[in-house]
Parts: sequence; C-alpha cells; structure tokens
Amino acid sequence: MTLRVVSEVSPVLAEGVVPLAAVAIDLMESLSTRERSAGARVLQELLDDLR
Repeated sequence: MTLRVVSEVSPVLAEGVVPLAAVAIDLMESLSTRERSAGARVLQELLDDLR
C-alpha cells in the first residue's frame, strides 16, 4: 500500500477528488503488469484527447 500525502491544499484537490491523471501515474508505479499498463493506457488516452 502506498499513501500519498499532500502538504498543502491544491485547488485541484480542494473538492476531495483526485484527478484521473494522478491515479494513472500511481498505477504506473505498480509492480503489477496489468496495473502499469492500465495507467499507461489512461495517460495515453488523456494525451490523445489534448491533441
């Protein structure tokens, strides 16, 4: 288990909702191949949507 602690309240986190990109990045740090690939896929989709 990994616990992420934010030292100051960011406007992005003020509503208590973690952005999808942050969740995807956490998944990419996993030792599980499935979780890593899911995180990479979500980040790629987010990047594709920006184009």
